[in-house]
Amino acid sequence: MKEQLDNTGKVIAKINTRQGKFTIYFDSGEKIELNEISYLSCGYLYSGKQIDISQLEKIIYLAKLQEGINYINNLLARNLYTSHELINKLQNTKKYDLTDAEKIVEIFIDNGRVNDKSYATELIEDLKEKGKSREYAYQKMMSKMFNYELIKTLLEDYEENDEAVYTLIENCSKRYNSKPYDVKKKAIYNYLISKGFNHEKAHQYVDKYYELNGGKDEENETKILYKAANNAYNSALSRGKNPYDSKQKFIRYLLSKGFKYNDILELLEGGEYEFD
Repeated sequence: MKEQLDNTGKVIAKINTRQGKFTIYFDSGEKIELNEISYLSCGYLYSGKQIDISQLEKIIYLAKLQEGINYINNLLARNLYTSHELINKLQNTKKYDLTDAEKIVEIFIDNGRVNDKSYATELIEDLKEKGKSREYAYQKMMSKMFNYELIKTLLEDYEENDEAVYTLIENCSKRYNSKPYDVKKKAIYNYLISKGFNHEKAHQYVDKYYELNGGKDEENETKILYKAANNAYNSALSRGKNPYDSKQKFIRYLLSKGFKYNDILELLEGGEYEFD
């Protein structure tokens, strides 16, 4: 009875080898692919051999692990991942349990293809070069599922790259060239806040940027105001409203664009825009 139970399983029809991979075909029509290490760990296999249940379970288990190894290989060929990201993907996408997922990822840690500390260090340097804030770096590293203690250690002495931040500000500033000084300055401030800078640092960077670039350009401000005023004036008069309503429309338009009320009144007192 014992002999009959041990021999209950499948019969190997053939074994193919290609580029370090072994494909075992069974007489049932099923097949299993293994790498060299997994194949050799199965003992001596040959065509016609009947596999007992314990051997068959071992082969199936190794094939399952091999599928996960192939999956991780494909991921790492396209991008870098943390060990926790890979474990999470194996669990959620391939439905491995935690023990097997950790076992698979451990293979890549041992051969050096997954190195969380090295990856984290490179990522932080890249974020600094891009002018990212410490808070942004923290959130980015948390999203990549780095170990918290590693994040804490690497960010302990994190300092923003001032030149990179000023480049960010410069690029943002170009999008608001047609806006008044105060509007542009506020937009840049909000932009830095959205990038993870706290209020104090955002103010410091914006103020320092304008200090380095000569502050408010009064001549340019006047050009911006007149350009907006011309558009507002033509629009107000084209509607055929009474002079009072046209004037109010003119004022409201300029206020909505961020121009100061006193500057608008001064413009009207200059006599270039009449509504009588």
